[in-house]
Amino acid sequence: MSYQGNYNISRNTLSTNTTGDYYAHTLTLRLTTVMLSGIVMRQEVSNEFQNNASTVFGQSQTLWNTTLGRKFFKDDKGELRFTITDVLHQDRSVGRSITPTYVQDSRDLALGSFMQAVFTYSFR
Repeated sequence: MSYQGNYNISRNTLSTNTTGDYYAHTLTLRLTTVMLSGIVMRQEVSNEFQNNASTVFGQSQTLWNTTLGRKFFKDDKGELRFTITDVLHQDRSVGRSITPTYVQDSRDLALGSFMQAVFTYSFR
């Protein structure tokens, strides 16, 4: 489990109504399970929150990635895994820009959900 929190303070001498103070955090949970048969399951869930973000874009978003794999070869040197990214189909990234004249909340389309297959071999 990991947590990162930031409180951002912005003061503007040109205009007092463009202050952009906000709190943002990222909470991430990761769980990896390896079974005796060499099957590996990984789950990663992260939540990002901005308390002063526009409600149009959403203040909170949750990203969930899941992986299922299998270890191969002597001493588990090889692993084939399949990962699904963005299981909840969030497909977005929310950000905030603060300039001397304005505060801008933005929403970008992210890569979105996809599946990938990865083979890893460790030389030990």
